[in-house]
Amino acid sequence: MIKRILTPFLIVLISLLSACSGGEKTVKEEGSSPEYTAKKFFYSVYDTKDLKEMQKYASPKMQRIIQGHGSINAVTRNMFNMQFDNVEIEVDKGRNLRETYGEKATIVLVFTGTFQGGKVSDMRTVKLEKRKGNWLVTKLMADPWAR
Repeated sequence: MIKRILTPFLIVLISLLSACSGGEKTVKEEGSSPEYTAKKFFYSVYDTKDLKEMQKYASPKMQRIIQGHGSINAVTRNMFNMQFDNVEIEVDKGRNLRETYGEKATIVLVFTGTFQGGKVSDMRTVKLEKRKGNWLVTKLMADPWAR
């Protein structure tokens, strides 16, 4: 009796767990959140290496700044001062540093990855504004601990 009930339950549980695994990096938040936009902005640089994709998540002023750099390498070196061979980006929720006031938000992102075989960790604060229903990156805050 128990075997008849337990067997279908275990089959369903195993298939659910196996469906959750995957090797592709994805951003799990919804497209209408500032967290989603901030993560997609940086993943377009470090994962897909596509300036056009990056500009989709940027304000017009930020788009001009990005265009002025001309290449992904220039953006990562000069604009972000962060370089990665591979990276994971998480929203810093532990300290509750997301601030949203109507049409403006400030998000803190934590970057963990590798560069030339060494482990690299960094943190960036991003300001976003909601324009025409979409969140756009408007400013990258200076790193207060940088030299």
